[in-house]
This record gives sequence, structure tokens and C-alpha cells, in this order.
Amino acid sequence: TYVGPDDHWLPPYNVQEHPAIKVAHRTSPTNMGLALLANLTAHDFGYLSTGQLVVRTTNALSTMESLERHRGHFYNWYDTQTRLPLAPLYVSTVDSGNLAGHLLTLRPGLTALCDSPILNRRWLEGMSDTFRILVDAIGKDLPPAVAQFENVLESAAAAKPVTLADAWVQVERLAACANVIDGLPSIYWWQGRGGERIPVLGRGARAAMRGFT
Repeated sequence: TYVGPDDHWLPPYNVQEHPAIKVAHRTSPTNMGLALLANLTAHDFGYLSTGQLVVRTTNALSTMESLERHRGHFYNWYDTQTRLPLAPLYVSTVDSGNLAGHLLTLRPGLTALCDSPILNRRWLEGMSDTFRILVDAIGKDLPPAVAQFENVLESAAAAKPVTLADAWVQVERLAACANVIDGLPSIYWWQGRGGERIPVLGRGARAAMRGFT
């Protein structure tokens, strides 16, 4: 949600939720390393497709390569929107060491993708987890369209598709249900960071499908 093009794919230091949403648009080597591993972990648990993992990792590393450094070492703080180092400029051995450890962990995780199936075996588990969180946020009184999505998702999980052709059949069924959910009344919306109204179930269902359609 907060690691994207607006911040050059660099993770913000923190996000304050109360009394109002406020994003700290600064980051450190530790934050950058943890964000890279978060993407890898999300993939391993089925929340992120392999394609999304590669894109997010490539974008982050490209930005990191463009950052100003001191004798090859990252400074300890950068503005995520301008990519400029923040004063006072200094190098932290702790944060640099953290990033080194994160990159050493990231490398085998990425190289293992070469020998992994194209279709992540846990993609349906990740989608099911995401859907349950969305449903919990809404409550028990679910409209028929949401119940249908739940049934199709459970059916897909029970079928355990192993080929891309079988998986694509399930993806198309889920995508069709997600499109119906996207048209639900405003009661199924919540307020976004900028005060905008977001269709939580519709967008959540479509987000769960992203990377597979």
C-alpha cells in the first residue's frame, strides 16, 4: 500500500494512523532491506505472484542503485520522494550491516525461483487469507455476490489445480465474481488515506486476482 511509485518503491519509515493518517517519507538501509524481504515473504505465502515479486524487487533495487552514497555505502536516511540523503549525512554501521544481511538472505530466495513452478503452489491460500480479512472487516451480513466468491474460492482450493490451464479456469471464475463485487452499494466501502471512498470488497477481491489475470 505504501511502497510504490510515489516513493520510488522505497518503504516509508512509519505510518501514523491516529488521529490522522500521516506517512513518514524517509527511509534507511534497514527499512530498504526489510521491504525487499517482505516482498519475498509475501510471495512465499501466496500473497504475491512471481511476476509481482520480480517487478517490485527490480524497481526497489533500481532506485537503490540511483541513491547518492559515500564510498559505496548508503547514508542512513533518505527522502523517499526526492531520493536525496537527509542531513546530517552519516553512515551507520548497524544499518549497513542489517542491509547486507537482508541482501544475503534475499539472493537465495530469488535464485530459487529459477527452479520453482511457474504457478506458486500457495497462491490460493494467500488469496483465501486476503478474502477472510476483507470479510471480517465487513461483518457477517454478506451479500450473495460475496458469498458466491467465497464458494468459488473454496471450490478452487478443493480442486487444487496443478496445471496452468486448470488454474486459469479457476482464475476466470474468481475474476468474474470480483467484478460483480465491485458493483456493490456504498455500504461496503471504507475511507481511504486521502478521504476518498474505497470499495473494500471489490478492490480487495480484484487485488487478490492481480498478477493472475
